[in-house]
Amino acid sequence: MSSPVTKGFPAVCLAAVCMCVFVSAALCEDEIFLSPEDIIFAEKRGMEIAQYEKAAMKATDMLLELKPDRSKLGMYIAYKAAGVWKVYFGRISGEAADFQPAYVFACPADSPKKMKAVSFSEIPAEVTQRARAVNTAVKAIEFDARGGPYNTSVFREEDGMLTVYLLPGNKNPDVVLLGGDFKVSVSSDGSQAVRKIPLHRTVLEIPSVPKEGKPAGSFHTHIMDDLPTETDVAQVILYPSLAPHSILGREWFSQIDKNGRIIILGRTKEILLH
Repeated sequence: MSSPVTKGFPAVCLAAVCMCVFVSAALCEDEIFLSPEDIIFAEKRGMEIAQYEKAAMKATDMLLELKPDRSKLGMYIAYKAAGVWKVYFGRISGEAADFQPAYVFACPADSPKKMKAVSFSEIPAEVTQRARAVNTAVKAIEFDARGGPYNTSVFREEDGMLTVYLLPGNKNPDVVLLGGDFKVSVSSDGSQAVRKIPLHRTVLEIPSVPKEGKPAGSFHTHIMDDLPTETDVAQVILYPSLAPHSILGREWFSQIDKNGRIIILGRTKEILLH
């Protein structure tokens, strides 16, 4: 991310972009830099991050109402199993990096509004491993971080590895933060960072509510990759006022709609010439 951000494109530019929507299929077939699998993954994982965040945000609101003992807090882990989200709040302790939860909330996977506090005793080993992975990822980026604290989400991959996404936390309801985020691959037990990837170089603040009379949508530029990241997709799903969110890449111009669908609009240079 490197350019200033606006609420949307000027009307002329937006019209030119719309004319190019239907060329995406042919372009994808001819261009090796665009993988349909990568697009599908970004859409799917972006949705998963958004769902994770929604569960965590609702649980956090309920936690704050309880006026919790903050000495027992340090992280949260949301974990979905058997159609239920459980959100654990606690801290890592000891050399073994054991996760000690203090508060747990649960809701049906499709209804965060039904979140409620629940009792707990034994904590699944999977939750402890994910907590370790988050702790490991936070330490891995500490010298690269440009702010904090971070909102985190963690996922188990098909090969057994854990992937942690870290997005800058935001306390200002008037803006949405895009960028400053990381993706960290962690060993299956959560103890070792294998790879860390900065997803954007900078952090942009985009007003969360468009002003009247301004074109709808928003945009930013990509200098590290052409495709929208998983976190780009998640943010647009979480904040629909950003949609349609357009991304100006080095080779390709893309757009994310309010449902998290990625559309390849065309080559950047060709669109900008219209």
